[in-house]
Formats: sequence, C-alpha cells, structure tokens
Amino acid sequence: MKTRTAAFSLLLPAVAVGCALVLLGRPTDVSLGTADAAPSAGTSMQFFPLEGTLESGVMCGCVFLRTGSERYELQGDLQGFTCGDRVAVWGTVCFDCVSVCMEGVPMFIVDEIVGLPPPSTPSPTSTPTASATPSPTATPTPSPDGDGDTIPDSSDNCPLVHNPDQQDSDGDMMGEACDPCPNDADCDDDGCSDRDEVDMQFDPTKWFDFFDVPVPTNQDMTPNGVKNQAINLGDVLAVLFYVGTAENHGMNANGVDYDSVKGSCDVNGDTVADEEGLCFDRTAGPELNPPWDAGPPDGAISISDVLTAVAQVGLNCGGPP
Repeated sequence: MKTRTAAFSLLLPAVAVGCALVLLGRPTDVSLGTADAAPSAGTSMQFFPLEGTLESGVMCGCVFLRTGSERYELQGDLQGFTCGDRVAVWGTVCFDCVSVCMEGVPMFIVDEIVGLPPPSTPSPTSTPTASATPSPTATPTPSPDGDGDTIPDSSDNCPLVHNPDQQDSDGDMMGEACDPCPNDADCDDDGCSDRDEVDMQFDPTKWFDFFDVPVPTNQDMTPNGVKNQAINLGDVLAVLFYVGTAENHGMNANGVDYDSVKGSCDVNGDTVADEEGLCFDRTAGPELNPPWDAGPPDGAISISDVLTAVAQVGLNCGGPP
C-alpha cells in the first residue's frame, strides 16, 4: 500500500488529464480517524479524513478527489499516485481559499495520503457446459501408390518404379531402381542433385539444363568465382559479362575470351578445366513454359543466353536465393 506524508504547501501535482470517473464507498479495512460528517462551507478543519478516487479537472491538470457526490481540489505532494487510484487523505479543507483550477470546488490541502485497495468484485458464477457429442471417426483414405510397392507416392523415392526396399546408396533421395547414377547424388555434376532435377522435370544426366554459372566473373587470366546451386541476378550478370564471345573469336570488350582456360569451369565434374565460355553458353530449352530448362552450348554467347538465364531466376538446388 502506498503512503505519502505531504508538506503543507500548494504544490501542483503532475497528473494527466482525462481520467475516468469512479464513485467509491467508504472502505472498512482502513482507519480514517473520527470525523464522519462532510465538512461545512465557510470553515477550515485540520486533519479531516476523506476517501475517494483521484481524477483530473477539465480545464487544468490539477488533481481532484471524488468522494461520492462531493469533489475537492487537492493541493500537496501527490507524487507516486495517479488518476484512478483509490486513496484516503488527511489535511485541511478550505472553503474560503481561491481555487487554482477555478472549478468552483473546495480546496483540500493534503498533509498525508494513503493508497487504498480497489473494491473487490465478486467472481461470476460459471455456467455448466453441456458435454459435446462425440463425432464418428472418419475412415482414413489410403494414400496413392502408383507403382504398387506398398510405399505411398508422397514418400516413395521411385514413385513410378516398383521398389519396396527403397534402397538409395548415394543418399540423393532417388531410389536405385530409378536413379541413372545410383552411386552419385549429382550424376551430371551441375550442382543440382538428381532428385532435385527430377522434381524440376530436368534431366539428371545433362549438365547444361540447370544454368548455374561461376560468380563473380573476372577478366582473363583471373579465375572466375564458383557456382552456388541457385539461379539469381548474379548469374544473369555473369552471362552478360561474356556476351560477344565465341569459339576462336578472341576477347570481347570486357576482356574475356570464350576459349580461355582459367581453372574455374568444369562442366562435367571430371576435375579437368574446360574452356570458360562453356560455363556461360546455353541455348533456349525445348520447354516454352516452366520449368524453363536450358539447352546445350552452341559455341557463341549472345543476349539469347542472357534471356535463358533470366528465365531460370529463382530456381534453387540448395543454395542461397
């Protein structure tokens, strides 16, 4: 419970305007002295006890005390209390004093203020809830199993080939019964696992259909960067850097040659460096709609190659977007 003894001075309290009006009765758990009658007009009474709720005035920030139908302007140190607090105060009631807030109510000069607990609210009686009628148990629908191997298609690593053992030696989530390279998770070494390529309707044996290129690109003979298993704007800009190059054609304006070998291009994963131009050279794939697969190199890099890369932006085989 908060208690404060106020100095006998006219201090203006700093409390926000606009608090809600609350009417309270006299508490029974706090002793408020012996005075039980309201003070009379034209008199001043020392240490008269009042109780009520703190509220703000309409025209100023002075704090008022609402006690049933009566209202008093409080003057004194009220720090630690705010609008809406229920309090008991002791001090001097002065009907002859000039109201600081000019609201035509008597002034109460606070000598001591004590916080009171809020009035208790009885708990509402709970209403019994009727028991719910149990719903009949639905008969589960069997999951589709296209190859009849008792493994649902949604979890079958070869949904079109009968393989109840689900064997997958290379761990690419593609069963050996349908994996073109059962001992290599990325059969064509293009950065996309065999299972990812099948999901995108790509061919896991063709290295050129997923247009992931080394990033960033650099002038010859500084090696280019690395592939990141995702197609984004960086891949598009890298292909654009090689536009104008072709086999046996020399450097373009960016200082790169299709035929240069810098050790950053290995299209088939045999650890033998290939011509850099092969990594940035594609033709448009046979699909006119998604998944936008790319076709094999044609020996020259042009805006057509750039558009082929643009068509695959957003494809991701485990790299950053």
